[in-house]
Amino acid sequence: MDGHTLSVVATHWAPAGLAGVAAAHDLRTREIPDWVPIAVLAVVAVGVSLGWSGLGWTSVAAGAAVGLIVGAAAAIWAGFGGGDAKLLMALGAAAGVANLLPMLALVGILGGVLALLALGRGSRAFAYGPAIVGGFVIERASWHWEGGLLGAVGRMLGHAA
Repeated sequence: MDGHTLSVVATHWAPAGLAGVAAAHDLRTREIPDWVPIAVLAVVAVGVSLGWSGLGWTSVAAGAAVGLIVGAAAAIWAGFGGGDAKLLMALGAAAGVANLLPMLALVGILGGVLALLALGRGSRAFAYGPAIVGGFVIERASWHWEGGLLGAVGRMLGHAA
């Protein structure tokens, strides 16, 4: 595996894989394990330290801070759990602040779809972890496929590579 491939796997898809574990756990138990956001932050720290992510510490810290603020606000006013807020903070760090707005827009869209599905089942409660992970994965994929549909959506949402 060459250096570029390793850097992409480490900085984009390792956090997504870890977050996928959180989403699966959230679907089963309605909880996100605390170790997942910690592991995502560790991967991000290694990626930034080695210069693999293309993000600087300021972007990572700002992405984490904005993710935490949005997650905490959603926990207070919109029924997010604490694990959801921590996962959003960690994935905000992984995406970087410049990519956080499109990620949050995608999270909101996917969360709305999950809410409609829950209402269709006669429930108002649902696991939000899959929407958070889905928004992150789509945002990361759009970063790699600028010429395709995901790239067009990313540009429409103000995506910054």
